[in-house]
Amino acid sequence: MSTMMQGFTVSTCNTVWRFAAVNMMCLALTIAGGMVLGLGPAIAASLWAMSRSRDYSTGELCRGMWTEWRADFLRTNLSLMPVVAVLALLVSFIPQAHGLSLAVLIGLAGLLIELALAVVYVVSQMRCGIADTLANAFRVMLAAPIRLFAAMLIIPTVVLITVWQPLFGVYGVFSVAAWLCIALLGAMQDPASRILTLEYNPQEALS
Repeated sequence: MSTMMQGFTVSTCNTVWRFAAVNMMCLALTIAGGMVLGLGPAIAASLWAMSRSRDYSTGELCRGMWTEWRADFLRTNLSLMPVVAVLALLVSFIPQAHGLSLAVLIGLAGLLIELALAVVYVVSQMRCGIADTLANAFRVMLAAPIRLFAAMLIIPTVVLITVWQPLFGVYGVFSVAAWLCIALLGAMQDPASRILTLEYNPQEALS
């Protein structure tokens, strides 16, 4: 029993450390990219890491995140740019909207947030051009709208937890959110869980 308990304790500590390391790496990459431009690629790197967390050591995951962040920095930002621009435009109209127009604007804003999440997810799982990234993001929305909506709800949830427990922001906000998103959307290198059937080139920064 003591050996089993010891093994469980070691496994739990390793898992917590992996989540914390991925989270702190994501924070570092966000800062390295100047916050705004660094956030999207950093989240994509976190999704990449959490979809492979059982395959690599913590050090390998952090090194892979750095490689993926550099490789996809421009692609992520250029793919997100039109989505974020339209979202910002819609949000600017919300304070003046009322009734049905307000509901329509909020609904469209929600769809654009889902699309932005789908873009980051595709970047984390595939190597393709900007046009293909956006096209595949739309395919993700069509293939799993409910799961993508559930993944979107993770964002305000982890924010609220971070407000309640600020240390969670340092040790788990990005990594836990990424892990939950991968649990919902699947990992493309895993045929049993991926939600897309198109031809793809999996990103392996460590290969």
